[in-house]
Amino acid sequence: MIPSIFSSQLPNPNRNLHNMKSNLLKLSLAAAALAFSISPSSAQVIDGSTVYLGWSDFDISEAGNNNSKIQELTPNLDADGFLSGIVGVGASGNSYGAKGRFTNNVTGVNDSTLGGLTDGPDMSSTNNLAVKFTTLGSFHRLDFLIKNESLTNDFVLDSIHFDNRNPNAASNNAFTIQYLANNGASNLQNMGTGANVSNLAFIAGSSATEGVSSALGNNSHDISIAANIAGNQAGVKLAAGDQASFRITFIGSSLSDASKQNQLDNLGFSGSFAVPEPSSYALLAGLFACTYMMARRRAVS
Repeated sequence: MIPSIFSSQLPNPNRNLHNMKSNLLKLSLAAAALAFSISPSSAQVIDGSTVYLGWSDFDISEAGNNNSKIQELTPNLDADGFLSGIVGVGASGNSYGAKGRFTNNVTGVNDSTLGGLTDGPDMSSTNNLAVKFTTLGSFHRLDFLIKNESLTNDFVLDSIHFDNRNPNAASNNAFTIQYLANNGASNLQNMGTGANVSNLAFIAGSSATEGVSSALGNNSHDISIAANIAGNQAGVKLAAGDQASFRITFIGSSLSDASKQNQLDNLGFSGSFAVPEPSSYALLAGLFACTYMMARRRAVS
């Protein structure tokens, strides 16, 4: 008989087999957890509902100078942190930021809605700020950017929304909106073709001189992003981590005069995060099952 002092130091086959099974089970569970980690985070609600990114407060690039470019980094609405964006400086390589900030309260512009969405999200702000434009020069343009901050899900863009005011008959009475593909990580995809949208593609209007009419007085606009560049039957999307830059240009007047300024407020985007197909969940479940069965077979052998 082997003395107990030595037998206690010899390997126990049953114990080793148990430890192997336990470790392999832990491995299978870890692999399953890793597989399911590519599905939407529990902190992000993905149900296909419409979400918004929008601004109604507008910071300026030079403190105290309301005629300096807009430089707004903090949206009023940001889909619980899964969207971010910039207006003006930093939104593109050109950083067009309009004429600066309009500080007067104007009924119909400084309201609490996002563009024409009268029953949409609350855009209330603590001030009466808006963006102002002149009729000529680079000050009739504004660049803005949206980024998909999700780690897992595509963001399908729906529309661009804004309110604007044309104060008199000599102000700009039309606008164009274009996509800017040459801004670093700007990567807007046509879901119908799978190709990236081309630089300076028109979302509103059709040329530098043919824009969308914006009548005298106060106007609200909801512009489909996909209609002009992907067709009504296809969408446009940003993959997880991608961003897209856009430019709105007011046109229609050849007069250069400070009194011909028009204003823009409650600028934003609407869209939805893509819900994974049921087949994706089936694939993940299958991966979990295979991992578990492999672990069991190894433990038995």
